[in-house]
Amino acid sequence: MSSETQLEQRNMFLNHYTCYCCGEHWTDVWDCHVDDDCPHCGARHCSPIDSEDLVIADNGDRTEPSRTTEMSEVQTVLVIVSGGVVQDVVCS
Repeated sequence: MSSETQLEQRNMFLNHYTCYCCGEHWTDVWDCHVDDDCPHCGARHCSPIDSEDLVIADNGDRTEPSRTTEMSEVQTVLVIVSGGVVQDVVCS
């Protein structure tokens, strides 16, 4: 077994949503630009109003995602994964 850790890269998107029923805004991470259900009122099939590319390198023990803003600044994005499902996203 190699001493180097092999990182698996996945392209993910931080999708931004605004509910067409209640007007609430939220974000969610998906592997595509997919419709989402409003977590506030339950309205179905809200389309993303904006998306940001995330590149996530995962070696099974840790996740090293990053994103690039319009000004080409790299920001740290903490993606909490449980059982292969994204649980939370924290941007700094």
